[in-house]
Amino acid sequence: MCALWYSMRFNISIAIVSMVNNHPMVNDNEPETTVTRGMCPALQSQANESLSKLETFESEQLAPTFNWDERDQGLILGSFFWGYVITQVPGGILAQKFGAKWVISLGMMSTAALSLILPTAAIWGGKEVVIFIRVLQGISEGVVFPAMTILLAKWTPPQERAHLAALCLSGASFGNAATMLISGHLITAFGWPAVFYAPGILVIIWFIFWTMLVYSSPEKHPRISKNELRHLEESLGTGKSAESVNMCDVPWKEIACSGPFWAIFIAQFSNSWGHNVLKSESSKYLHSALRFDIHQNAYLSATPDLCQWIFTVVVGRVVDYLVANKMLTLIQARKLCNSIGQWGSALMFAGIVFAGCNRSLAVVCFIMSGMINGAMLCGSLINPMDISPNYAGSIEGVINSVANIAGFGAPYVAGLILYSEPTIIGWRYVFFIPVVCNLIGNTAFLIGSSVKIQKWNEIKSTRNEI
Repeated sequence: MCALWYSMRFNISIAIVSMVNNHPMVNDNEPETTVTRGMCPALQSQANESLSKLETFESEQLAPTFNWDERDQGLILGSFFWGYVITQVPGGILAQKFGAKWVISLGMMSTAALSLILPTAAIWGGKEVVIFIRVLQGISEGVVFPAMTILLAKWTPPQERAHLAALCLSGASFGNAATMLISGHLITAFGWPAVFYAPGILVIIWFIFWTMLVYSSPEKHPRISKNELRHLEESLGTGKSAESVNMCDVPWKEIACSGPFWAIFIAQFSNSWGHNVLKSESSKYLHSALRFDIHQNAYLSATPDLCQWIFTVVVGRVVDYLVANKMLTLIQARKLCNSIGQWGSALMFAGIVFAGCNRSLAVVCFIMSGMINGAMLCGSLINPMDISPNYAGSIEGVINSVANIAGFGAPYVAGLILYSEPTIIGWRYVFFIPVVCNLIGNTAFLIGSSVKIQKWNEIKSTRNEI
């Protein structure tokens, strides 16, 4: 599920390279090490063949292309998050009230339907229609993550939560990696519309299995054993079901006054900027700045997510082992993972800034920035389940809603920077912002985070009991 969830969110990041009909100029006489007023020079071995490849590419267009400048592309890449931030809090509330299974189903299926119609709509209506559909996709997908947080909180004991949550949510990295790897071949064979058709069709197939196999809570599962149910109830505690909670029952005032909540908030918000720069801008950076072709671009864009997927699963397993054997406390584990994820990626973003046209260094730092950041899945990203299992969806909804302002802010700011400074220098500015954000965010998390269940986690309904 998480793989398809991310595939539909970021598939446009690689597709837009082929949707836009602007190509970098090739200067055969420019030495590879020269940093010019423009982007990095082409590799000497590729310089002579790049023009012929460009001519062949333009003569074999399988779908129309568009005249979108950097600002237009920034708006298109970020428009998904205009809608995404709207439904975060409602998504958590709806999942608590009606169950996470069907909220996730609705969000995924509606996003898939919009993905299937996007290519035709783009050709018919241009950038305005693309932006509109991407906003609708954001609204649809906005309910998924808060609902998934609730599903995990109901099914994962605290001592097993890191590796189970990492295993589940790391599917997002796998999905993005698979999308990048496959997209280059799909674009070459069928044109850029295939990048949108493929995940839409796969979600329909996924939905059939999801409805048969997944249940919102252990007590609703018809095939769970009594021992398994007892284990979960003893691990998670019993009490009034969070599914009876409505919007007014959530203790918003107490949450707003909670130090651990703000530590999570600052960490996730700051990380979101770098995360979205990496996801939304990586294909453009590799294509326009470092001058890799569409196939090299696809493989390199996929590598950070593929490495992150493996790294996150390993970190989750190791952290749970260390906690279970009392080699780390739970709070130490959360802080350690978040520090690796945020301070480590800040260091790698700094490496990209200083790498310039040193392709080897830039690519290594680019891959490592994505891989290391996966450790956050065992840090602040699952911390809401620690401090409030009952309201984890509402908390994550609020945090994700605000944090994902960076989802449209980062591509838009990048577009503005590159429009006024369309050079490798401009890209340095783009990647410097996440360095500062991640340094600040993890510092706040180290100071204010907690794993203790907060007093306001106890459900006190304001409705009359019948």
